[in-house]
Amino acid sequence: NYGATSVDIAAPGSDIYSTVPDNKYASYSGTSMATPAVSGAVALMLSKRPSMTASEIRSELLNGGRTMESLKNRVVTEAQMNVNNMLSLVTPHPGEMESPEAGSYLSGSSETFYWTKGRFVTDFKLKIGSTAGASDVYESDSLGTVTSQTDDEWQNRTYQYASGGPNAKASAAELEKPVEDTVLNEGETYEFSWTAGSGLDQKWLKVGSEPHQGDYFNERVDGSTKKDLTFDLFTSEKAYVTLESQDPYGQWTKKQYEFDVTLSQQSRIISPSSGETVGPDETMFIWRKGDKVLTHSLTVKNARGPTTYFDGPIIPGEDSKSVDIPATGRRIKATLASIILNPEEITPEDIQAGKWKKDHVVYYLSPKP
Repeated sequence: NYGATSVDIAAPGSDIYSTVPDNKYASYSGTSMATPAVSGAVALMLSKRPSMTASEIRSELLNGGRTMESLKNRVVTEAQMNVNNMLSLVTPHPGEMESPEAGSYLSGSSETFYWTKGRFVTDFKLKIGSTAGASDVYESDSLGTVTSQTDDEWQNRTYQYASGGPNAKASAAELEKPVEDTVLNEGETYEFSWTAGSGLDQKWLKVGSEPHQGDYFNERVDGSTKKDLTFDLFTSEKAYVTLESQDPYGQWTKKQYEFDVTLSQQSRIISPSSGETVGPDETMFIWRKGDKVLTHSLTVKNARGPTTYFDGPIIPGEDSKSVDIPATGRRIKATLASIILNPEEITPEDIQAGKWKKDHVVYYLSPKP
């Protein structure tokens, strides 16, 4: 049965597997199957809210339907009964604070609070205090928020704010340099500067290969507004700068900035990082291949002595080499030489030779034996 003006909502009624006499089961179709499905859904609603009136039951039954294209112009709601939606509509929910936003500053001598009505809420109370749940600043008898009454049980919601005068609101630090559209080059030094902000407990400056990461630089910068940074090695063609500001109440504001990066022509060792301890036994050296590099050679040796652990060419196309380094407690020097074809800004002799060799040197420390 259906009707664009005579049937309010659809319900499952085709091939319904149900009980039949003599302790058996069978599948049937029709309103005889759809009607008990609706009755069962209504029973579930009443189990949630036994006090619901017939009008309320009908309203939530229709409002909770799932709209379906196949029911367009076939039933009034163009929807099929959905038990999950119905139950969510009859489940009590307390009011929630809308304004002021949690974590914001309360300025001046008065403040207006706004909250949602909630669902099936019979009363509200508003408490404002110096600690959670306290009311030493303000308490209402019957109008508030933070607490709302549903089914004779009080449901609490607590929000934290920062107090202060009209000018007490904290302001986050913002990046001033490098300016927008600056392209960062490996090996060059750049001035990073930022506004001081106001009312802040701490500030952090991070520069990384991914948003909000600090794999190039990561330091707390309280009390300063400038830092000169040199980036010996970039691992991607983008660099992300993050300025993080924390107010006295623990709220963080993160400002994100993105810069393009020009990678050097030569290949660069990216792992292990400079200064790390390498060995004992096998250590994997990994490099980022430059755009115009034909092939490489790798040398790993004591920084102050003739002992060499590896010295030789690398198979074209490879970007890593495993080297056995014993525990000596001495400084280790790794040199990656790049053979570059037709590079820019080299001598005529280099151009005539058709190649250019450039080294990238990284120092490590071997563990003590």
